[in-house]
Amino acid sequence: MIEQEKNEFIYDVRLVERHIAEGRITRKDYEAYLRTLESVEENSETISSRALFDLPEEPEDCDESSADE
Repeated sequence: MIEQEKNEFIYDVRLVERHIAEGRITRKDYEAYLRTLESVEENSETISSRALFDLPEEPEDCDESSADE
């Protein structure tokens, strides 16, 4: 468990560039680590950008050219 936590820290996306620059890991190590990760795509959900900002959905029959007017 401690080894897994260490890996998660070393390869943390927010810190990995710093760790590469400091020589703690190589880019090759990082790329190898990324290849070991399993896909979690099946857990994802598609949402519209309008939903992110709590905007009403546009009608399906809305003509794009009328939006420019």
